Amino acid sequence: MSLGKWNLVVCGINHKTSSLEEREPLQIGRNEIAAAHATFCDLDGIKEAAIVSTCNRNEFYAIIDKECDIFKTVASFYSKLKGIDIENLHDRFYIKKNSQAVDHLYRVAAGIDSMVIGENQILRQIKEAYSSACQVKTAGKVIHRLFHQAF
Repeated sequence: MSLGKWNLVVCGINHKTSSLEEREPLQIGRNEIAAAHATFCDLDGIKEAAIVSTCNRNEFYAIIDKECDIFKTVASFYSKLKGIDIENLHDRFYIKKNSQAVDHLYRVAAGIDSMVIGENQILRQIKEAYSSACQVKTAGKVIHRLFHQAF
């Protein structure tokens, strides 16, 4: 899924790559997700985005400029929103681009990438994240299509 001068990416941290203690400060609660979407999309290089934040994962799905360093952008986001430095967690984050990002979201939505295989709560959480992104208008054409296909 090449987008010309843009890329679809997911940058995230989850139960497979980190401990709960490492993920806990990174969680974005329901009451702050709208502000989180707006803050993230205001950063340089981000064209559209949706953030999925649960106790087991924090994932940033985004359309970015090709020259955007997505981890540095996510680090800047956490610095701005929560006042925390995540540079020490760099090796805990994964980055998947284009078709790998699509496959990843499908696996997450299907419950295949959950701590408990087949867990259905994650689909509701993904739908809530997408709904929030829609409300603050950070989901554009590609994010809309991607998430609808995952549902």
